[in-house]
Amino acid sequence: MKRIATYVLAAVAATALLAGCKQSLTPEQELAVSLISQKNGEVSKIDFSQFELIDSTTLGQEMQRRISLFETKVRIEGENVAKYESRKMPVNAKRHRDSMLRSQAILDSINHLADSLSSCRDRILYRTYQFACTGTFTDKTKFSCEKMYLNVTPDGINTCLKDTDNYHKGMGITIPGYLDVMYDNRTEDNE
Repeated sequence: MKRIATYVLAAVAATALLAGCKQSLTPEQELAVSLISQKNGEVSKIDFSQFELIDSTTLGQEMQRRISLFETKVRIEGENVAKYESRKMPVNAKRHRDSMLRSQAILDSINHLADSLSSCRDRILYRTYQFACTGTFTDKTKFSCEKMYLNVTPDGINTCLKDTDNYHKGMGITIPGYLDVMYDNRTEDNE
């Protein structure tokens, strides 16, 4: 009986020791696990070898990014209009002119939105974390994530991306009113 009690006590102590060694996750890491689980299956074990904040994007920075994007679109579409008009291809020229006008309308709306939100330009819209991890799914399949990015916003919109050069892509939705601008300027084909 003494031996059984000793074994039970040793097992309880070992379990407590292992539980104390378990990596506790930050809320951002828990979000990363949740996103990995949504895409690939339930994660049963995970070990983050890296998890660091690499960027904090303000409203002003994201607005400037969107403004630059649409300025580029207007310029490129304008060049395409000129090219197709010189080649006497009116159908293509019209298609690019329509796209240029739509992009210009969006740019004008974003500039107006930027002016109306100028008092909160320094507000953090989202933080970007870079991480690497290994782990196991509940079906015992092992996984490894070498370089992943997690964008976390205060209001709960989040994105987990692999693209190292473009982790800001798609984050315009974090700008208050941006989706309304895009919706108001959609083409009839997209309705």
